[in-house]
Amino acid sequence: MKVTIQARHFNARDDLKKFVEKEVMRLERLYDRILEADVILEGKLHRKEAQISIKVPGQTLVASDMADRFEIAAEAAVDKLEQQVKRYRDKMRKR
Repeated sequence: MKVTIQARHFNARDDLKKFVEKEVMRLERLYDRILEADVILEGKLHRKEAQISIKVPGQTLVASDMADRFEIAAEAAVDKLEQQVKRYRDKMRKR
């Protein structure tokens, strides 16, 4: 899976990018047909937002979360995507 990370309104550290990529790669364990993932990290005034969209055959799944730190926001967004991927995977198996 190809992971693209974009930082808005700040410069992302390499360790933050590696952490986010590792979190997103967790999704591949659930469903191996994920084509790509786009991550947008946005630094707002006192909140950090992570928005993650993944492309699967025929659909795009999106989740986002806000927290005090990017790591927490990214982890929560990936947790939300895990639920979506499980539903999508089960739906595809029933076909």
